[in-house]
Formats: sequence, structure tokens, C-alpha cells
Amino acid sequence: MLDDALLDTLLEALAPETDLGQSGDSLCGVISEVHISAQESYAAMYCRHAEAVSGRHFTMQFLTPTTFRTTELDMPFPVPKTVFFGLQRRWETLCDLHFGESLNDWVGRAVRVQDFRLRSRSVHFKGMRGAAMTACTGEVDYLLNYPGSVEPMFVRLLADYANYAGVGYKTAYGLGHVEVGGWHGPS
Repeated sequence: MLDDALLDTLLEALAPETDLGQSGDSLCGVISEVHISAQESYAAMYCRHAEAVSGRHFTMQFLTPTTFRTTELDMPFPVPKTVFFGLQRRWETLCDLHFGESLNDWVGRAVRVQDFRLRSRSVHFKGMRGAAMTACTGEVDYLLNYPGSVEPMFVRLLADYANYAGVGYKTAYGLGHVEVGGWHGPS
């Protein structure tokens, strides 16, 4: 759950013995048990990163095809500035903590691709006009190559946020699912 304001509403809807749908609906059900395995607010995630996450090297594993929309083109390579610009926009839409426009400029100078193991993929959607989208799957190793006061912490936070939000274009359609981890090296 990413939006703290929706949590109470969601938990009310998932209360045991709650009916979902009407008996004449094609899909209906009854909640029998609810187990919350993890819950973290934006503020808690930020504090955890501010205190505990360090390292300058990390790996982003692109589990589903991922592409980035630039003007009218699909760009299948996860350039750091494009990856983190989208994550920052998503974060700032749902949270009061804003990093500012200068973060993306810092990312463009300071975060570099150290190594990559990517494969290109074509993605087709029903009713899509024109050619298929070009996307990638695989892994990219990134390096925070430039010192900063708070910027490295913000990049670490946004990278961890990618595990929840996904990256790139059409994440609501299943594209851009990533797992980020492997933080290592000096802070």
C-alpha cells in the first residue's frame, strides 16, 4: 500500500465477513481472513533509508519488459536519468516529501551504468496501432559515482521505491516490474 490515506479504507473493505459484489454478479466473494505481511509509510521508508541503507553499487533487475517513453519513441535502455526521473515523479505525486528539480540533474552527472545484461523484447497490446513497443529485460548494475550531501540517500530511497512502483512506461499493464538490491561498497 503506497498511499497512507487509503489504508483505512482498504482495511475496512478487507474486514473478515465482508461481502464483495452482489449475488447476481459474475464475480463476487467473501473475505474470510486478512493477513498484513508488510506495511510501511513513506515517512518510515524515508527514515529507514536515512539511517540504514548505504553503499554506492546496486543492481536493478528488470523482471518484465521495460521501456521508457521519450517524446514519441520507446527507449528500451534504462538510462539512470530516465529511470530516476520517473520514480521521482511517482513518489512526489503520492508523498509530501519532494526532492526538487536538482535531483535529476545530479542523477544525470552522478549515477552511471557500470555493467548490464539486457535482452530486447517486443511488446504487443491488443488494439495497439503501429509497431510493437521495444523493451528490455535483464539486469543493470549502477554506481553512484559522485559525492553529494543528501542526493545519494534520495537515490537509494527511490531505487528501493522501484520495488513497489515499477519503472518506465505502462507499469499499470505489467511492464517495468523490477527488483532492486545488492547495495554494496562504501557510502
